[in-house]
Amino acid sequence: MLKDLTLRVSRANEKEMDFERTVFVGNLPFDVREEELRQLCQTVGKVENVRVIRSPVTHMGIGIGYVRFSTKEGKWFLKIRNEGCHSTA
Repeated sequence: MLKDLTLRVSRANEKEMDFERTVFVGNLPFDVREEELRQLCQTVGKVENVRVIRSPVTHMGIGIGYVRFSTKEGKWFLKIRNEGCHSTA
């Protein structure tokens, strides 16, 4: 943690998408921060990585993101009411 932000570093040869532990999250506010999404999803399991997809022009979110849990079970328990964050699996 650096000033309440999580620093994510990826190796060039690292497999980015792990479908066993990663869930797609849609309907996000355009101004959502990765840390907000991480805190929301940590209520159901340990979060390993959060990525909010942003516009390359405006750097604002485009309303979608991905959350990778430490275990595949975390993906299946992701069901947070009234927050727009739920598993599609």
